[in-house]
Amino acid sequence: MMRHAIQRWFFGASLAVGFTATGADGPGAGLAIARPDRSDHVDFFREIVPILQANCLPCHNRTTSKADLRLETPADMLAGGESGPALVPGKASESLMFRVSAHLEKPRMPPKDNKVNAVNLTAGELGLLELWINQGAKASERQTETVRWQPIAPEFRAIYSVALSADGQFAACGRANRLFVYHVPSRQLVGELTDPAVARTNGGPATAHLDVINALAFSPADHTLASAGFREVKLWRPHWADPAPATGSVPTAPPSLRSADGNRQLAITTNGLAKLTDGSGKELFELRPGRAEELQRETALTVARQRFDTAKAALEAAGKELAAQRERLAKAISAETAARKAVRDKAASVQPLRRELARSEGRLAQVERAATGSTNAPATRKPAEDQLTAARKALEGPEAELAKAERNRSNAENETTLARHSVNQAASAELSAKHDSQHRQRELGEAEAARKQPAPASEPAILGALDRAGRLAATAHAEGRVRLWSLEEGAELHSFRSALTNLKHLAFAEEGSLWLAEAGRSQRWQPTPTWSLAAVLGGDTNSPFTDRVNAVTFSADGSRLAAGGGEPTRSSEIAVWEPVAGRWLYGITNRHSDVVLALAFSPDGRWLASGGADRFARLTE
Repeated sequence: MMRHAIQRWFFGASLAVGFTATGADGPGAGLAIARPDRSDHVDFFREIVPILQANCLPCHNRTTSKADLRLETPADMLAGGESGPALVPGKASESLMFRVSAHLEKPRMPPKDNKVNAVNLTAGELGLLELWINQGAKASERQTETVRWQPIAPEFRAIYSVALSADGQFAACGRANRLFVYHVPSRQLVGELTDPAVARTNGGPATAHLDVINALAFSPADHTLASAGFREVKLWRPHWADPAPATGSVPTAPPSLRSADGNRQLAITTNGLAKLTDGSGKELFELRPGRAEELQRETALTVARQRFDTAKAALEAAGKELAAQRERLAKAISAETAARKAVRDKAASVQPLRRELARSEGRLAQVERAATGSTNAPATRKPAEDQLTAARKALEGPEAELAKAERNRSNAENETTLARHSVNQAASAELSAKHDSQHRQRELGEAEAARKQPAPASEPAILGALDRAGRLAATAHAEGRVRLWSLEEGAELHSFRSALTNLKHLAFAEEGSLWLAEAGRSQRWQPTPTWSLAAVLGGDTNSPFTDRVNAVTFSADGSRLAAGGGEPTRSSEIAVWEPVAGRWLYGITNRHSDVVLALAFSPDGRWLASGGADRFARLTE
């Protein structure tokens, strides 16, 4: 009986992956088995798990357990699935797991045309599996092996990941395990980012990671760059160099205040305001310190309004739903009351007819007893039988009406119960929506108060310059203060104080550098930062990731960094960090049944979207 139960279980598992058994093989049929000539014990985790990894575990693991069967450990195999164990220790020939894998009987495993691309075990793999079972199907100690890294061949330069900064100033790409950053307006290479620890580990040149770089992301807040590799995420922070004394001839031409395409121009007013205009002279915005913070506060206020409006609408909808359910309950109670009255009325009308039926049955019984042995019994029985038939007929209609009334009463009682439950649910939902609305209202008030904060005082600009691409602007102020601006939104990128306190000349050179000059002295400044390694999140020891990190993303304000990966075909992992401090906040496990391949925060930071190799996209609040 157990054999048939296990066969039914395997048959169900084969149907789950698209296989239909059509019969059983004859004696001796099956795949070739190469039995190893060895006397030492087979190590389960080192020798058997790799065999199962590609062809069995995709459908029989802790997250995907077809037919409730897991094959990750010998204990899982002995526990079996819905109908019993999958193996008999010491007897491979009686272990259905081995027999179906060796195609000694149907259903054959893995099935043809399965969805996970599993293939038949080789002769050597079957021989090793058979020997392991015959040796008792014993577990072994799981050992964590240290990866022995080798340098990646320099010819391998495939790009698996790219990233663009939010202001469009910088682009990054991972060429194999090397990381390069480019300045977009000038199309120049800023530099290659390297970690000296890589060279110490693999004995090769210093690169960014030991493994191929799988994902990149710039922080919208400060151009911090996150790069993902094997079990780790590295954070690279930008640093701006100080201006250096210029060599060579100082550009004497007046600084360009118009972009090469003529679509943007910079104007310095008589009172020292720096304004950006379009080609027709229409003002786009003013360049002033604190503009980026103002834009962030405006965005926060817009998001807060949207969230409050959504919460308010949800509260109104919850109130309407509660009113509707209360009305439903009132109708249900009224209908139940009417149904109970109908049952009482019908029962009252049925009672006399039932008594008459009982009397008719009694009279017939008396007549039959009195007529026993009498020759005229049929004649005396006929009137009593007619009375009984009439009583039964008279009762049929009222009895049917009473049964119908009782069914109606039962339905009405059920509806009342359901309506009460719905009222309770709607009341709970309204209370939750009310709390959420109050919370969103407080957030809106805080955002409105923050938006009203006065802007910092703006220093009058003395000089201004625009780069040829119209992406960057520079302004010079009193006492040698120089500010660099992104013209995407007018945000200040960087500022520094030059040793030249009486600036007379400010201009971008052809290659993108900024020249500063006063009488007899000049400086040259590169308006692009350099990146250096600031933190390693994870790594080979105590890492929250078991394998490669495939996706990284920053929240819109740069306060959160999410990284995703997992163990292929078996699990998913998402870790959320505070990137400024490099502090791990929390992890999300098994959101997917396979590795995470993509991540994205919503603009308001409320939702995290994740995509996995299991072909699902999921939202986490």
